[in-house]
Amino acid sequence: MGIAGQIHDIVEDSLMTDYNQLPELSNDLVKARKTFKSFKKENGF
Repeated sequence: MGIAGQIHDIVEDSLMTDYNQLPELSNDLVKARKTFKSFKKENGF
């Protein structure tokens, strides 16, 4: 499951017990976005 799916599941199903996972997942999402942005730039998209 992707990062966005994990965040979605926590918010929808288990926010009160698993909220502590959100900061790490958020950091992972930012890193993934930066990687994707670099890929697009390097490959002319």
